[in-house]
Amino acid sequence: MQHEFNDTSAYNALWEQFYEQTDDISPELSVKNTLFTTEALQNKTMDSTINSNDLKAISNDIYIDEAYHIALDMKKLKLKL
Repeated sequence: MQHEFNDTSAYNALWEQFYEQTDDISPELSVKNTLFTTEALQNKTMDSTINSNDLKAISNDIYIDEAYHIALDMKKLKLKL
């Protein structure tokens, strides 16, 4: 029984550390067009659809998201590339 208690205590401590780290979460990455692109796509239905699909793909790309979070971590640690 002591073993289960120790596991539960360790698990709870891990989550406490996680929540302490997430108190200062940086803003999430947002993907959007520039004003020029938005204006250029106003009357181009096909191009607008392609662009919309590209924006969704970029915003759902796990590698871009991870790279963004790595860059934020490096900034917090004041590391340079």
